[in-house]
Amino acid sequence: MPPHRVPRDRPSGLRRRVWDSPPMNGTPLPRAWTTPAVGATRARVRRIMVVMALALSAAVRPALASNGGPDLVESLGWNPATREIFFRVHHVNESGDAPTILRLSLSRGTGQFQPLKWSVDVRQDSTYRTKVRGLTRPLVPLRERSSTTIPQTSDVAVLDTLKNDYGLWPHYRVRVTWFNGACIGRVEVNTYRDTSVRMIRLYQVPGREDLVGVFSFRGIPSEFGYEDQVPVLLPTDKRAVVRIGREWPQPPHSQDHRD
Repeated sequence: MPPHRVPRDRPSGLRRRVWDSPPMNGTPLPRAWTTPAVGATRARVRRIMVVMALALSAAVRPALASNGGPDLVESLGWNPATREIFFRVHHVNESGDAPTILRLSLSRGTGQFQPLKWSVDVRQDSTYRTKVRGLTRPLVPLRERSSTTIPQTSDVAVLDTLKNDYGLWPHYRVRVTWFNGACIGRVEVNTYRDTSVRMIRLYQVPGREDLVGVFSFRGIPSEFGYEDQVPVLLPTDKRAVVRIGREWPQPPHSQDHRD
């Protein structure tokens, strides 16, 4: 039998090891065999290396990913018995927080919605879902109306600079009004890096003349800056002012520009 030929009587499940040198003095080298356990060990080593590589890539990925996002609102409806209007804020980010429920009472005479404490910084567990079902059961949908999104007048009331981990952010306080007659008073908005303010939706309370506008602006100064959507009971008195937008920490340098 020629050297290095695999014998037919080799043990079952074994394979031959390749020798690096030819037989010496014409004497065949002893047959060397490897067992399946060696191949299995090598496979386990390869799997361990793959798992380690995936773990390292997963550890790096969150540092490169975005953690923030916009806050988008949804109309829930109107409760005629309690004279309250409800909206829901969807936090489109990686916080995992449940939507925040906003409430406005027409009996209190304010245009600002307030969050319900039990819906702030919580998860959508069974307790949260039970409260939302109980709250929304008696609600009547608001009637959406067509309207312009651009204000007739828009002026910068205050300009300063916010210094945070993402650099220096121009901070504006923008006053808008009219919207083709839907907003007689003024809405004052805190924005960052962008003075654009739009009323993207308009709702009317069923059986009443009260109007609710949803305002959109860059109001979250995180990472690249994110959209903030805020519902407002539109003022009907031209002297009235409703202030919305988040007040982030006051920067060390500020300058006041009033038009």
